[in-house]
Amino acid sequence: MEFQVCADADRRFGPIVPSECRGGFDFTILFKEIFFSFLPAIALVFAALIRLRDLRHRKAIAFDVHLQLGKQCVAISYAITRLAILVLWAIPSSYRTRLSITTAAFDLISCVYICILSYVEGRNTIRPSALLNFYLLVTTLFDVVPLRTLWLLKGQESAYIGLHNIAIASSVSIGLKVVLLILEATTKRIVGSSLSPEEKSGIYSLRTFWWLNPILWLGRRKSLNTKDLFPIDTGLKTETYSSHLAETWNKTDTSSKYALLRAVFSTLKWPLIAPAFPRLILIGFTYAQPLLIKRAINFVEKGGSENIGYGLIGATVIIYTGLGILNGYYGHLLYRSITIVRGSLIDIVYNKSLRIDIVTAQEATPAGLITADVERIDFTIEKIHSLWASVFELVVAVFLLEREVGWACIAPVLVAFVCTYLTSVISKVLPTRQKTWNQSIQKRVALTSTMLSNMKTVKMMGLSKYIATTLQAARMTELAASQAFRQCMAIVNVLVLVPKQLSAPFTFLLFVFAVHKGSSNGAMSASRAFTTLTIIELITTPIGLVLQTIPSVTTSLACLDRIQAYLKSPDKIDRRGAMRSSQDTKSSNSEKYNSAEKDLPVIYFRNASFAYKATEDRVLDLISLIIPRGSLTMVVGPVGSGKSTLLKSILGELELQTGEIDVRVGKIAYCDQSPWIPNGSIQDCIIGTSEFDEVWFKEVLHVCALDEDVHSLSEGRHTALGSRGIAFSEGQRQRLALARGVYSRAPLLILDDIFRSLDSKTAGLIFQRLFSPDGLVKRTNLTAVCATHSARHLPTLDQIVVLKNGGISEIGSFQYLKEREGYIQSLTTRRQSIDYGNYAPQDNKTVEIKAQRAQTTRKPQIPVQRVIGTRDQSVYIFYLKPIGVMRAVILLIAVISLAFATRFQRIWVQWWTEADSHHSMYIGIYFLLAVGACLSFAFFFWWMWMFVVPMTAGGLHEQLLDSVIHAPLSYFTKVDAGTILNRFSQDMAILNGQLPVNIFQALSILMICLIQIAFIAYGSSYLASAIPVTLLVVFLLSRYYLLTSQQLRLLDIELKAPIYTSLTETKEGLATIRAFGWQSSYKKKCQARIDESKRAIYLLFMIQRWLNFVLDLIVAGLATLLMTLATQLRHSTNPAALGVGLSSLIAFSLNVSQFIYCYTELENSLGAISRIKDCVENIEVEDSAIDAKEPPKDWPPNGAIEFSHVTASYNDDEEIALNDISFSALPGQKVCICGRTGSGKSTLMSVILRLLSAQIGGVSIDGIDIATLRSEAVRQNINVIPQSPFFLPGSVKLNLSADHHTDKDMTTALERVGLWELIESRGGLSAEISAVALSHGQQQLFCLAAAMLKKSKIVLIDEATSGVDSKTENKMYDLIHEEFRDCTVISIAHRLERVLEYDQVVVLSHGRCIENGAPGDLLEKQGEFWKLVNP
Repeated sequence: MEFQVCADADRRFGPIVPSECRGGFDFTILFKEIFFSFLPAIALVFAALIRLRDLRHRKAIAFDVHLQLGKQCVAISYAITRLAILVLWAIPSSYRTRLSITTAAFDLISCVYICILSYVEGRNTIRPSALLNFYLLVTTLFDVVPLRTLWLLKGQESAYIGLHNIAIASSVSIGLKVVLLILEATTKRIVGSSLSPEEKSGIYSLRTFWWLNPILWLGRRKSLNTKDLFPIDTGLKTETYSSHLAETWNKTDTSSKYALLRAVFSTLKWPLIAPAFPRLILIGFTYAQPLLIKRAINFVEKGGSENIGYGLIGATVIIYTGLGILNGYYGHLLYRSITIVRGSLIDIVYNKSLRIDIVTAQEATPAGLITADVERIDFTIEKIHSLWASVFELVVAVFLLEREVGWACIAPVLVAFVCTYLTSVISKVLPTRQKTWNQSIQKRVALTSTMLSNMKTVKMMGLSKYIATTLQAARMTELAASQAFRQCMAIVNVLVLVPKQLSAPFTFLLFVFAVHKGSSNGAMSASRAFTTLTIIELITTPIGLVLQTIPSVTTSLACLDRIQAYLKSPDKIDRRGAMRSSQDTKSSNSEKYNSAEKDLPVIYFRNASFAYKATEDRVLDLISLIIPRGSLTMVVGPVGSGKSTLLKSILGELELQTGEIDVRVGKIAYCDQSPWIPNGSIQDCIIGTSEFDEVWFKEVLHVCALDEDVHSLSEGRHTALGSRGIAFSEGQRQRLALARGVYSRAPLLILDDIFRSLDSKTAGLIFQRLFSPDGLVKRTNLTAVCATHSARHLPTLDQIVVLKNGGISEIGSFQYLKEREGYIQSLTTRRQSIDYGNYAPQDNKTVEIKAQRAQTTRKPQIPVQRVIGTRDQSVYIFYLKPIGVMRAVILLIAVISLAFATRFQRIWVQWWTEADSHHSMYIGIYFLLAVGACLSFAFFFWWMWMFVVPMTAGGLHEQLLDSVIHAPLSYFTKVDAGTILNRFSQDMAILNGQLPVNIFQALSILMICLIQIAFIAYGSSYLASAIPVTLLVVFLLSRYYLLTSQQLRLLDIELKAPIYTSLTETKEGLATIRAFGWQSSYKKKCQARIDESKRAIYLLFMIQRWLNFVLDLIVAGLATLLMTLATQLRHSTNPAALGVGLSSLIAFSLNVSQFIYCYTELENSLGAISRIKDCVENIEVEDSAIDAKEPPKDWPPNGAIEFSHVTASYNDDEEIALNDISFSALPGQKVCICGRTGSGKSTLMSVILRLLSAQIGGVSIDGIDIATLRSEAVRQNINVIPQSPFFLPGSVKLNLSADHHTDKDMTTALERVGLWELIESRGGLSAEISAVALSHGQQQLFCLAAAMLKKSKIVLIDEATSGVDSKTENKMYDLIHEEFRDCTVISIAHRLERVLEYDQVVVLSHGRCIENGAPGDLLEKQGEFWKLVNP
C-alpha cells in the first residue's frame, strides 16, 4: 500500500515526493520527465534546426576520419539504447506516467539530430560542437537524477512494474552518452593548420582554460621565444576592426567632446558588451554565498535530516564551482575586449601618423600616447564593467541585508555615499594634475630619446656630464610634478578602504541600538552576525570598485581626449593638381602613361608660393618652373635659400598658398638631406616594400658604390644597421638612402644633397654610374631633381635652378648661366668636362675576392639571453637600498598592523555573539579595530607614495643614467636605442606607480591570507590538517605559473618595442614613406606588429585567468571539505566558529587569487628593477679597464698630438678599423684627414676622443698618453665641430653654450657666422631652437659659433662644411683659420679646394695611412692624394 501511494504521487507534477517516499528527498517521475528529458529534447531539436541552417552553405574545413567514425558509432549505439527504452516504456504492463512514452519518443528524435549534427559540425567547423557538448553535459547530469530514482525503486516491483529493466537500459544509455560526450569534446586534428589552440578548443577546454596547458608546460621546461607563442585568432586581429573604426571616426562629429569614445563603442560594441552576460549570472552565484552560510549555521545550530546536510554539500559544490567557471568566462571575454580595444587604438593612432601634416608630426608624440594613454584606457574597461555590475549587486545586497538587520541596511549605503562624494570631488582635479605629470614625463623622455639618438655626437662634444645633470634634473622635476597627483591618489585609496572597514561597525551599531533596542532583543546570533558580515563583505567590494572606478574613468577620459586631440590634428592636404595616387605600386622599369602624358612635363610650377602652415609666412614665393620628363635638374643656392623646401614642395608636404603645382608621376623616390635609415638589415633598408630581385639589387649596389662596403662586412647584405644606422658612417648612410631610391624604380628621383658626405672620388663614381649619358638614370628614362652645394658636376646637367631668399633667381643650362652675371658665374667651378674614365669601376674579380674573404669571417648572430625565474634576493635589496632599513621596517609594521586590525574583527564578532551583554564595549572595540585598519592603511600608502617612491625613482634613475651615459660607444652599436629608451620610459613608469602599489597589495594581502587560513581552520578542527596541503599546492601552483608568466611579461615588453619603433621611424621618415607611396604597406606592417604584441599580452591575460580558475577550484574544494565536516561531523565545530570559517573562506577566495595576481604583478614589476640592475651592474664603463686619472689643469697647454702605431677595432671580434697609424701634429698645425668614404677618418677622430680605444699603440697629447686619462675629461678639453649637429630640446642659449657665456659673447659669435639676424627675427637667444627652424647648413654654422665660444688648444672638425655652399664654406674656413689660428686643428674633409692651406695631409684607405705630408709635396707625387684632388 505504501508503494502504491508513492507510485500515485510519482504520476503527479509534485515536484517533491511525499516524505514517506524515498525520504522525501526526490522529485516526482513526471516532474523529472518534463524538465530533465522532454524540454531539453525539444530545445535540442529546435536549436539543431537553426544550427544546421547556418552550416548548410559552409565548406568542409576539417574532417578527422577516425574521430568522426567513432562519434557516429557511439551516437548510433546511444540511439539504439534510447529506442530500447522507448519499447520498454511502451509495454502495456509497464509502470508509466502520461508523458513517459512521449518523452522517450522525443529522446529518440533528439538522438537522430545528434547523429546529423555531429557529422555536419565535424566537417564544417573547426571547434567541437558547442551545442552538442552543452546538451550532452546538461542532460547527462539531468539523467543521473531519474537513474537514481529508478535504482531506488528496486524491490518495489509490485507498484513500479518494469522499471528495473528501464534502469538497466538507462545505465547503459548514460554510459554511452558519457563516451559520446568525451568524443564530442575531443579537439579535431587539422593537418598543416596554424590556428590557435583556442580556436580549436571546445567549451570545456575554453571554460577550464585547458587549452593553455601546453604553453604553461613549455614555459616550465624552456625559455620561451616568440615562435613558441600561440597565434591569435581572427577575432583578435587588428585588421578585423581597423577599417570599420576608421570609417566610423571619419563619420563622427569630431568637434564633440567624447567623439572618439562614441566611435570606439560603436565599432567595438559587441566585444565590449559580451562580458556582461556572464557578469550578470556571476552576481547570482556571488550572493548565493550568504544564503548558504546562513542555512549552514542554522543547520549546525538547530540540526536537521541527513539529506539536508547532503544538499548543503551539493549546493556548496555548485556555488563555488559555478563561481570559478563564471569568473573565468567573464575574465576571458573581458580581456579579449581589452586586447581588441588596445590594438584598435594603437592602429588608429598609427594611421593618423601616416596622414598627419609634416610640421604637426614633428611636434607630436604619438609614442607617448601609446605608452601612457592607451595602457591606462585598457584597464579602465574592467572597472567600467565592475561599475554597472555594482549597481545590481548593491540592490541585491541591500535587499538581503535588510532581511537580516532591517533598516540598518542603510549604514553601508551612507558610508559609501560619503566616500563616493569625496572621491568625485578629488577626481575633478586629477586630470589636470595628471596632465602636468604627463607633460613632465614626455619632456624627460623626449630629452632622453634625443640623447640616445645622438649619443656619438654627445660624447664627441664632451657633453655627457652636462646631459646627465640635465636629465636627472628633469627626472626630479617630473617627480615633483607628480607629487600633487600622488597625494590625491593616496587619499582616494584610503577612501576606498573606509567602506570596507566602517560599514559593518555602523550597521551593527544601528541594528543593536536603533532597530532592536535593548540588550535582549538586540542580541546578535551567530547566524545573523556572520550572514550580515558576509553580505557586507560582498557589498563593500562593489563599493570599493566604484570608488576606484571614478578616478580611473576620469583619467581615462582625459587620456581619450589627448588621443582625440591628436586624431583631430590637420592632415596633409595634397594640392598638386595632377598627382597620381599610388600606394605600394609594384616595382616596374617605368610607369605607364598615355601618349599625351608623355609629352607633358613631370613637374610644373606656375607662380606657386608655399608655407609650412597656412598661417605662417611664405618660405617659397612665386615659383615658376618646368621639369621635363627624363631630364636631370640641379637646385643650387646659398645656405637657407630654400633648396630643401623646394624639394619638399614637390612631395606635396608644404601648404600651397597661391599658384599651381602639378606632379605627373605616381611614385617618387626621395632621399632626405639627413638620411632616413630604419632599423633592420642593409637589404631591408634598400628594398623597402619591394620584392627582392638579386640581379637588380647587385646593380643598385654597384651604381651607389656600396658593393665594396657590403662585401667587406662579415654579414654582407644581412648586416644589421642599428638604430638610425649608428654603426655606419654618414656617407654610407647617405648611399644607402640613395640605393633605396634607385632600387624602387620610381620614375622621379628627388635627391637632397646626397653627395655632401662623400669624398670627391666616390661622389664622382656615383655621378658617373647614375647621371652620366650612359648612366642608369638616362638608360631608364628617369627624371631626377637634385639639390646640392657642389659645383663640380653642373656642366653635365640639363637644367640648373638657382634659389635665393625663397625665390628663383636664375634658371637654365650651365652654358647659358655661366655667361651671365649671377650665382653660377660666381662659383668656383671646373671649366673642363668631367673625365669619366677616371671613375673606372672596381673590377669584379677584386669585389668577388673581398666577398669570399668576408664570407669566411661571417659569424652567426648570438641570440639574446633572457633571464627567467623568480627574482632573487639581490633585486629586492637593489630596490630597497635607496630607502634604507628603517623605512622598510616601518612599512612592514604598517602592513602587519593593517592585516591584524582587519582580520581580528571576525574573532571579535564571534566573541560578541557568544556573549549576552556589553554590546557597547564590543561595538566600541570593533570601531577601534576598523579605524586602526584605516589609519594603518593611510600611513602605509602616504609613507610609500610621498617618501619611498621619490627616493627609489630618483635614485635608480640616477644610477641607470650614470651607467648608460658612461657606457662605451660600442654598447650603442650593439643595443637598439629603443631598448635603452624602454628602460628610461616604461621601466621608470613602473617605478613611479605600478611597483609601489604591487608591493603594498602583495604584502597586505599575504598577511591577510595567512590570518584567514587560520580562521578557516578555526571553523572546523579537522580542517586544520588540510591547510598545510593547501599551502603546499598553492606554493607549487604559483611557482609553476610564475615560470611562464614572467617570460610572457618579458616577451610582451619585447614585442611592444617594434610598435614604438614603427611610430618613431614613421615620424622621422614620414616624408620618405609618403613619397614612395608606402603608407599601405607600413600600415599593414604596424598591424602585424600590433598582432604580434597581442600574442604575448593576450596569453599573459589568459594564464592569469587560468590561475584564478584553479585557485577558485581550490577554494571550492576547501569550502566543500569545510561544509562536509560541519554537516557530517557536527562536534568538530560550533555555529560561531563555522561562521568565522565560512565568512573567512569567502574573503579568502577573493584574496588568495588577488594575492597570486598581485605577487605576479610584483614579480613582473620587479622585472623593471631587474633590467635596471642589469644595466647598472653589467654595462661596461668606458674607463673600467684602466686606472683613469684627471688631466692636469689647463690641459692641453700646447696641443701637440702624436699617433704611434695605432691599431683599433670597434669590437675585439671584428675586423680592424685602423691599422698601424702613425703621424704627429705639432702645436698650431692644421692637419687635413682625407680618404674615400669608409676609409677610417671618423674612426681616427674617435680614437682621439677616447670613443674607441687603441688595441695596439697609443695617442699622446702634449706628452700624456690619453689612455691614462678619464675619457670624459679628454673630450671636455677638446673642441669638436661635428658633422651631424646635436641640439637639446630647449632655447638657443642652452644649445649655444653650456659654459654660461654672456649674451653679448653669444650674439657676437652668431653675428660672425651670419645667423644672428635670422635668430633675432625668430625670438633671439631665448627662442626654442626648434622654432628657429635652421636648415642643415645653418645648423653647421650654429655649431661653428658654439665652437668659437669654447676655448681649447685642439679643435677637431668632422666635415663641418658638408652642408653649405662654396661661398659659405669659404667664410667658415676663414673663421676657422682666424678663430683657431693658435690651435691644433684636425679636420676631416671631402671638399679639397682649400687643402693647400693645411700644414699636413693624412690620406687613409681601408684603415691604413697610405700618404702623409705637406699638401704640395703630396700633389707633386701624383699619388692617392692627387687622385682625390683631381678625381
